Amino acid sequence: MFRYLINDEEFTFSSVEERDAALIEAANKNYSVQRIAIKKPDSKETSKAPESTFSQIMQGELPEDFITDPAESADAVSETAAQEDTELLLDDGSTELPSGEDYSIDGKPVTKKEYETYDAEVKADQPLELTISKEDYEFNKETQKKL
Repeated sequence: MFRYLINDEEFTFSSVEERDAALIEAANKNYSVQRIAIKKPDSKETSKAPESTFSQIMQGELPEDFITDPAESADAVSETAAQEDTELLLDDGSTELPSGEDYSIDGKPVTKKEYETYDAEVKADQPLELTISKEDYEFNKETQKKL
């Protein structure tokens, strides 16, 4: 919105095109032209709604009807209860659900992780079975002779 005082008469224009056309016409007629600032509404005057409880608290104020502790107005004790039984179920700290399988090494019960570690070590101790073609064998044999 644009407000102008043209030849001591106030005009309000809603578009740039409308304003420009009126200003050109006023200049052609040698009228006096003065721009008038648009009044911005004062937020305190226009806001009729009460401030929210959150905004009042953020400003350091407590509304009259704000309850800081519901237990004060009830027949109850206000306290924060400690959580019980927060330990992990498995010894190794894993959050895995039990699979229902029992793992043992030499008759001694162990966790799945311990069994997998043991199983990997046992497999590493066994010789690997390698199968290569006759051509690769002969090539490797000749290469070894050269070294």
